[in-house]
Amino acid sequence: MEPLIQDASLDGLRSSCRRCDAELHRSAYEVRMSGTAAYYCLRCALMHRPMVRRSLVISLIVGTLLTAINQRNVLVQSGLPASLAWQVPLTYVVSYCVATLGAILNARSAGVELDHA
Repeated sequence: MEPLIQDASLDGLRSSCRRCDAELHRSAYEVRMSGTAAYYCLRCALMHRPMVRRSLVISLIVGTLLTAINQRNVLVQSGLPASLAWQVPLTYVVSYCVATLGAILNARSAGVELDHA
């Protein structure tokens, strides 16, 4: 049975993470770099710099918009009350997590058969 995951590198088929060389078990995450695709484990995919950067930009935009929409009256009238000290940062964290989750789920290659020979 031929493996379904192919690495864009010259070595052909891989069943390990391209970054840390950990064995890929039930799922791999496709990461595109310079027009080629490589397969990473979840940990390496979560630390992939372009994805982290993109998620940070998205969280800054979405977090700012949500804070402006939800807390506009409080911020305009009285500045930053102590009750918002945890709510505003949490808005940015949740936005980052949602952007990252969307990217990871989009990159996931679940249920693939890997050749561990």
